[in-house]
Amino acid sequence: MKRSNISVIASLLLLCLAMSGCGKELLTGEAYPDVNLFAPDEADHSANAELRRSFYNQTGSYLLFSDTLRRADRIRVLSIPYNVTITGQDYYEAQLYRLKYLTNSSQRTQAAEFIRTRMAKFVSKQAMPYSVLLVDTIVAYPYEKSLKTYNMEKPDVRQITVFGMQTLAIARMGDLAKKSPKEQKTLAVEILNNLVKEVMRHTDEDTLASYYAISAAYYDKAFSKEEGNLPDIKDMRELGFLKCYRFKPDNMSFYPASRDLETFVKELLGKSEAQWRSEHGAYPLVIRKLEILKSVIEKKGISLSYLAE
Repeated sequence: MKRSNISVIASLLLLCLAMSGCGKELLTGEAYPDVNLFAPDEADHSANAELRRSFYNQTGSYLLFSDTLRRADRIRVLSIPYNVTITGQDYYEAQLYRLKYLTNSSQRTQAAEFIRTRMAKFVSKQAMPYSVLLVDTIVAYPYEKSLKTYNMEKPDVRQITVFGMQTLAIARMGDLAKKSPKEQKTLAVEILNNLVKEVMRHTDEDTLASYYAISAAYYDKAFSKEEGNLPDIKDMRELGFLKCYRFKPDNMSFYPASRDLETFVKELLGKSEAQWRSEHGAYPLVIRKLEILKSVIEKKGISLSYLAE
C-alpha cells in the first residue's frame, strides 16, 4: 500500500474517533468550523428564526426547513444520510433524496409544533437528533449498480423519515392541518417507532447481553425428535421466542439472535405495554425480554408511553 494511502486511512480513522466522542454541539458543519450553520444568525429576528430558536431551546434539536444551511455569506448543502466514516470513489448512497419544502409560515409553525408536542415530548434533549429537517415530501431514487447512477424513473415517495449523522429528515409535514387526530397520532407513532429502531440498530451487544442470554442456547439451531434433542415444550414462547423458522412436533428451528431482536422490537413497538403483558403473561421469558428492551430504550432517552396514548 502506498504511503499516501496509509496517511489518508489514518486520517480518516482519527476523524472517526474524534466524531464518535464528540457531543452534539461539535457537529456544526465542518466547512465553517467557527460558525454554527444549523442555528439562525444572531441578527435574524424574523418569525422563522425565532421559531427555530424556541424549538432548539425546548427540544435540544436544531430546526431546519431546508437542506441548504445559510448564515450571511456562508452556505453549505446538507447531505441527509451524511456519514464521515464512508468515503472514496466507489462509495455511493443507496438512495438519492429530493425534497419538497414547506411553502409558508403556517405550515412551518404547525410542523414545528407537531414535532415538539408529538415527538420531542417523549424524547430527552440528549436523545433528540442533532437537527430535524421538516419537509412536505421526501422523494427517494434508488442507485442502480448496473447503470452506475441513480434511476430517476423510479421515484419513491413513501419514506417518512431519513436518518443521518447530522439530521433527521421528516416528511408529510405539509398537510398536518388536514389530518384528523387519529391520522396525526398514527404519523407521530411511526416517526417515534422509526427513531427507536434507529437507536436499536446502533445499540451494542454488551448493552443487550442480558436479553440475548435468555434464548442463547437456541439461537440459529435446529432440533428434532430423530436426533433426540427436541425441547419438551408446547409453545415456543416457553423458550423466549415469538417466532422461529419451524415449530413442529417432530422438529424445531430457531432464529439467530439478530432476527429474534428484530421480532421483539416489532412486538414492543406494535402494542401497548398492557397489551403485551396480557398476551404473553404466561410466558415469563418473553415478558423478561420485552422488559429488557423497554429498559434499554428508556435509558437511551426515549419514553415508550406514546404507545399507550
